[in-house]
Amino acid sequence: MAGPLTLTSLLITFPGLGTMEDPLAPGPKAAGETYLSTGWKAGGAQMPEGEHVLAFRGIMDGRRFEVEVRVVVD
Repeated sequence: MAGPLTLTSLLITFPGLGTMEDPLAPGPKAAGETYLSTGWKAGGAQMPEGEHVLAFRGIMDGRRFEVEVRVVVD
């Protein structure tokens, strides 16, 4: 079982819009929980199609980690 996890940053790269940091992401996180960040706006535009890159950084079990996840939106 994994120990405590703390996110230090979450960067999201949107196709055609660049990279944005989620200011609400940092902090302690628990396994099996869903977290929601609010306040994201792009002028009312629909979520862009294509590959999005989520870059998570943090500390788990006292060790730093970096994980990139690629998500394709159709």
